[in-house]
Amino acid sequence: MKKTVNFLIAAGILMIFGICLLTGTAYGLIKPGELFPRMRFDLSLQKDSSKYFGLKKDKEIDISEINAEVLMVEVLSVYCVSCMSQTAYDRELYSMIEENKKTAGKVKMIGIGAGNNLREVNKFTDEFSVPYPVFPDYTFAQYNQVGQVRTPFKVFLRKRGAGFDIIKTEMGANEDVEGTFGTIVAILEGRYQEKKKEESTTAGIKPIDPSLVDQLLKEWLDQRGEPRKVKGLFEDSGMMVYRIGSEEEIYAVLVNRLSTCDICKEVQFIYTIDRLGNVLDIIPIHLSKLYNETLDENDVAMIKQRIVSRNVRENIPFNSDVDAITSATITSGLIYDSINKGGKIYNLLIEKGYIK
Repeated sequence: MKKTVNFLIAAGILMIFGICLLTGTAYGLIKPGELFPRMRFDLSLQKDSSKYFGLKKDKEIDISEINAEVLMVEVLSVYCVSCMSQTAYDRELYSMIEENKKTAGKVKMIGIGAGNNLREVNKFTDEFSVPYPVFPDYTFAQYNQVGQVRTPFKVFLRKRGAGFDIIKTEMGANEDVEGTFGTIVAILEGRYQEKKKEESTTAGIKPIDPSLVDQLLKEWLDQRGEPRKVKGLFEDSGMMVYRIGSEEEIYAVLVNRLSTCDICKEVQFIYTIDRLGNVLDIIPIHLSKLYNETLDENDVAMIKQRIVSRNVRENIPFNSDVDAITSATITSGLIYDSINKGGKIYNLLIEKGYIK
């Protein structure tokens, strides 16, 4: 009996560790062969986009309404250096598509600014002369549908019925304009053959050592005079949830996600909430700014000042002009986005009976 109990305890520990390591993988990444997610775009936000997409008037549309046999979707961040450099090659690609009889009118390009507002997107498209429409994805909604990837991230789609099939995905800057154009023509003509070795779309997220999480949470509990108790509960959308301490009902959420920049390191931190959903604290593991420089104490204090005491059941708006740490706009936005997902975590705590 004792051996059985010990085995079950060990198995439970391994399960929790395994779940923690799941936070070191890309979550819900789209793949070739799948149907591209349904997305909506407000054409009134971008001048001449309705005309470009073959539609009669500016309105909010579903992506399936775009008149194109092949559609290239570019997921980008206006603060991503690689995205900036990619614009020169995309301009050339756009010209090749528009000037070639095989592709003109049949192939379209569209950009999604992950975590960027309309002002940021417009500034980016003006500064880098981006010729195709780029739409703001202020809340990361469309970015999350794609699967939280590093940018720039291209998705090549072919029209099928009322939607688009994913034919090819590609992460990182690509200077081979001729090769990309050739891929588009092959997709258009139905002769593109997927080369699986070339379809790697993400570098795996560096997993967080479970013992480090345990240590950080126990140190945090020590500061509050709480018992050093940490229990893993469940994982959702790549985030691990813990019940910690015992004097108060406190929960901790471990966040480990890719930065929306192909040369930036992961965004890794823990936030704690009480039984009402109020944010108690943010515990940094790895948070960085330009050139992957770690955020200092003043940077972290500024983030805490804006977020601590807010409730995860209510959306915490992010204004990059006010809320972003200098040279850490991408990281700042991802922190807010992760905590705004806390409403779902809170509801799961209730559904699973942890919060009564």
